[in-house]
Amino acid sequence: MPATKIGYRDDDVIAASWQRCERQHGLVRETAYPILRLQSSEVTPRSEEMVERIGGHRGIFRQLAEIALNAGQCLVLSDTDRILVRVESKDNDQSLFERYGIALGSCWNEKVAGTNGVAIAMAQSQAFTVCGADHYFSKLHQFACTAVPLIDAENRMIGAINLAGMDRGNAAEYVFAQN
Repeated sequence: MPATKIGYRDDDVIAASWQRCERQHGLVRETAYPILRLQSSEVTPRSEEMVERIGGHRGIFRQLAEIALNAGQCLVLSDTDRILVRVESKDNDQSLFERYGIALGSCWNEKVAGTNGVAIAMAQSQAFTVCGADHYFSKLHQFACTAVPLIDAENRMIGAINLAGMDRGNAAEYVFAQN
């Protein structure tokens, strides 16, 4: 598995995640609201720290967010605890993403959120794509996401960046997310 391959996807990794979700974490696939969300007072210091680490509000995240928004996608930034500390989506799409847990302060640790791009990319230390039906929770099957771990100058993982959007089964959309 070359670390430079963008959007890497491995059925064995997804199957192993599903097994952990069932056997170790005791998650139920049909849970109505599976994603835990922290209060804003808990997210603010995390967000401020990450914004500082990635170069401020006008850094590369802002540029990537503009590209994602123009493509109808949602771009999120998570910290090492897999908490979403920044979320960028179009206003008319924001409520859809929030309704399914893709929101500021949501926790994407596999123990809570099941199989997802942020958790796998950080666990595998490489970019990873999770298509709709790959998500453990059935509520998330309509979304596809590609996450990439963020590494600082000292080669430490500081979080992940994730591009999320509707999974329409369109190969061109997967390619966009993987590049």
